[in-house]
Amino acid sequence: MPKMASKVKAIYSFEGVSENNELTISEGEILTVTNPNIGDGWWEGVNSHGVKGLFPTAYVEPITISNAPSAPPAAALTRQPSQYSSGNDNEADDWEDEWDDDYDQQSINSGGQPNANGEVRRRVSSVGRSATIKKSFNRFSIFVKSGGESFLLGATNSENKTILANDVSLIIETSEGVEWDELRDPFTCVVTQPEKKSKFKGMKHFIAYNVTPSSTGVSVSRRFKHFDWLYCRLLEKFTCLSIPPIPDKQITGKYAEEFIQKRREQLERWLNRLSRHPLVSKSEVFQHFLCCKETEKEWKAGKRKAECDKLCGAAFFLTVESPTTAISIDEADMKIEEFSQFTKTMEQCVHRFNERCQSYGVKYDGVFKNSHKKFGSSFTHLSLAFEQHQSKYSQPLTQAIAHTGRTYDEIGEAFSEQPRVDLLRLMEGLQEYAGILTTFPEIINIHKSTVEKVKDVERKKDDEKVEDDLVEQVTNRANVITNVTLSEINLFHKQRVVDYKQMMQSFLREQISFYQGIVDKLQDSLQMYDNV
Repeated sequence: MPKMASKVKAIYSFEGVSENNELTISEGEILTVTNPNIGDGWWEGVNSHGVKGLFPTAYVEPITISNAPSAPPAAALTRQPSQYSSGNDNEADDWEDEWDDDYDQQSINSGGQPNANGEVRRRVSSVGRSATIKKSFNRFSIFVKSGGESFLLGATNSENKTILANDVSLIIETSEGVEWDELRDPFTCVVTQPEKKSKFKGMKHFIAYNVTPSSTGVSVSRRFKHFDWLYCRLLEKFTCLSIPPIPDKQITGKYAEEFIQKRREQLERWLNRLSRHPLVSKSEVFQHFLCCKETEKEWKAGKRKAECDKLCGAAFFLTVESPTTAISIDEADMKIEEFSQFTKTMEQCVHRFNERCQSYGVKYDGVFKNSHKKFGSSFTHLSLAFEQHQSKYSQPLTQAIAHTGRTYDEIGEAFSEQPRVDLLRLMEGLQEYAGILTTFPEIINIHKSTVEKVKDVERKKDDEKVEDDLVEQVTNRANVITNVTLSEINLFHKQRVVDYKQMMQSFLREQISFYQGIVDKLQDSLQMYDNV
């Protein structure tokens, strides 16, 4: 900050929330910036009445006061991407250091939620000064954090952003609606060989996994912290995409063999979900995670490049190429509301289904197992009684009855083991979708806020408060957000059909195999009586 505080002029009205220390400002009001380092698209300042508070940077523009130096440009006052890393290779972001040493602490503090980038804090250059869009947004608003508001208002521009062919997010029209362009080179990932390692002469321990994408066939070693870093970067970059949650971090028992194997399966399932997404799978940060060999220099270079990516958050929309035919905002709102109701119903059903599976599994290992073993013991006791008669013609019957007892005992044990084969796998699929469904409320809320903003502009057009070109600009940008949202919804439905088909077929095949095994055991026991 210069010695003399910077002056800015409000280009939009903003109604602040006093509980959040926010400042209410009016269009044309002059403010004094006292702290430009608040972050997340906010500054602190004082109005002409001496009232101090926070206000969104996208709602103001720097001005020059006579006999005073010019206010620094907005971009210079905001957090730069370089804060994610110091640029010093000797800093504590070593490949093998703990999480608090080498990944974005701000992402941790915000619970992994995406923050607005520096780009979205610039003034809305495409909106005329006469236009006023009076809409209050709390700084914790999903719409603000995602960058959707800044993009819609034109505050995100393509200056200093190079969009390569691989960065383009192509949306195509199909008979089923708009969809992401299909993945050209699909691949899968395998996570294997979890191994406990140590450093600092055994003072610190961690589990390393081998990750092998089918696209390269080359294995790389990754710790859970690297998976967590990837998750946070994807949230930051793709704020309007469904990024499935990563498995929870374990505090205790994390070196138990059963837990390690379960974690390995969860991480493999998570990576394969991401590799099926047309945009995420080809993103540079995802490919860096999958392909970078574990040399410290290469990892750091790719890590810092990903953390300084200028096409994150609101800037992601600049990469989208969508159909020029615009869907009406009301029609899109109706479709997305229908999907919102669908996800709520599906979430309830998945939750109940999972509970029933748990209850059913308990019965397999409890009631079903014990009842069959008790029933088998009845045959066993009867055979023991018959053994007291040692005649030659009686022995085959005694042996057959004893075999029947052992058969039911084995059936009881089979019931105990069966949930691990089919029910648990079914529950894992249900649990994965329970996590995926939690990602959509924010995506839906971003679109709802987009609809509200468009309607607000249209109302002001009717009142002749804004010009036609502003309405057209906002509508066109809203169409991009709509197409992104609908494409993500259609991708979800397509993958849901494939996944649930596979889940149900796998479950029923295992059930058939299980009960066929019981039939075979009973058939063997039945044949014993042919010798009587």
